[in-house]
Amino acid sequence: MVEQSAPDEEAAASDNERRSVKSQKSLTPAIGDLSFCTFTFFLLILFGFALFTDIVLCSVSIRADSAEDDGSIRFSFGPAVKALNYVWIIGQVALLLDLLVTYYRYFRPAGRPNLRRRISGSSDFEQPMCWTGVSKLFRVDLLPRGFLLLLSILLPLNALFFYKGLGYPVYIRSELAQHGDHRAFGSEVSAWESSGNVKLDIYQRTVLSFAGTNLTTPLQIQSNVCYAPDSAEFQILGFFQSESMPKQAYCETLLGTLMVGWRKEIAPGSAWQHDEDVWDESFEFSLRLFSSLAGVIADQSDGHAGFWFLKDMTDVFDMFLMTSADVEQMHEGRPLLTAWHGVSGTEYEYHDLVCTAMWIGTCVVMLRALAIIGFQPIVRTLSYCCSCCATVEKTEARRVVDATLSMFFIEIPFLMLRWIAWWQYGVPVSVMAVKNVFGIYEDLHILGLVGGFSPQEMKPRICRGCLKRKKKSDESEKSPEPPEGAEPERPSSV
Repeated sequence: MVEQSAPDEEAAASDNERRSVKSQKSLTPAIGDLSFCTFTFFLLILFGFALFTDIVLCSVSIRADSAEDDGSIRFSFGPAVKALNYVWIIGQVALLLDLLVTYYRYFRPAGRPNLRRRISGSSDFEQPMCWTGVSKLFRVDLLPRGFLLLLSILLPLNALFFYKGLGYPVYIRSELAQHGDHRAFGSEVSAWESSGNVKLDIYQRTVLSFAGTNLTTPLQIQSNVCYAPDSAEFQILGFFQSESMPKQAYCETLLGTLMVGWRKEIAPGSAWQHDEDVWDESFEFSLRLFSSLAGVIADQSDGHAGFWFLKDMTDVFDMFLMTSADVEQMHEGRPLLTAWHGVSGTEYEYHDLVCTAMWIGTCVVMLRALAIIGFQPIVRTLSYCCSCCATVEKTEARRVVDATLSMFFIEIPFLMLRWIAWWQYGVPVSVMAVKNVFGIYEDLHILGLVGGFSPQEMKPRICRGCLKRKKKSDESEKSPEPPEGAEPERPSSV
């Protein structure tokens, strides 16, 4: 009887030990210098909106393939884009599971040995494995704000893989293409008629024959569909409306069209979800929320520098939204951004230039985020290579590095791209162009090339190392050292 009760006593003792440990722990422990509720709330917001963007991206990717197979949509994302998206989602799931395990280990210790590191400023809450990995990789003491900052930048980056295509217009399939190629007829529709290749009914707006073939049913050229600019229907519509680029108000984005089709299948009664603009605006809101959260966290971590970090993050995602500019161009009858931008010497598609500049800007934003958490490779390199920079404080040197990167890789390129979009295509100027102009001035001021507006900053600023050298040279010029052996000059008494 005693032998049977011994295991029960040991189990009861271990249960009592777990209860005592659990009772000593707070239900809302401090996560570093953040409260438990604040840290958890930010995580829920970040992963919640990341889940929404992932669902949208996967749905659009899968439905674009099926729509291309049945011929309703002639666009699909490449295998590299889809593979990168799935890899990124797997990484997001791994991060979420790592955090959930950390929360579980805190609230249900189960007597396991505590081998993980603790978060700085928190004696009870363990570091997630990803947290420890980042700290070891960059050799920094990662704080909770820095961890949230990195999450707010990394989680939505898979949306950038879909820049080319996500906001492109969805065109209706050409019915006349099966009868012949209109490009062989010439560029003017009036010449098509005179040569007998096309027979039109101007009053009914129908096509009676095409490429010498009489249509059994006249084709109605409608104004409530979206014709591709390279189709014969588009050319004929322009002829009927006496416009080279006819306005097509019913063009919608690939994202909105596919998401509306999906929602009509699974929720036919939800009328508000059947509007393409609702999905476009929801996706845009989720991306802008990530940039706003990153700026708020950076602002709390780095003071005034976080304000410019917020604007740079918003600028990158605002440039990403140029993916849907062609839909508005079709509405207004303006040239598409998928064509060459007309600037000699750079014969590339405009969207290619935007995509390149957007990824470079993302890398710059990531470098600035790493600098906020303490990883500053450029500042270290400059301090080793330049004796002048070695005398400058790290915060001041980092401001100079951030200003240089921001001006040359975000402000100037983005301002030039927005000018090209306005001048060559007629795209309305984004409000972020004003940010680019003032951002260039601010960066020039930080670099010491222009003065400020306040009376204390009227003179151009220069780095402190150069200032010390300048002061020494000025002092040596004003008071030259006496020659060796000479007595110092005494003041004369009158």
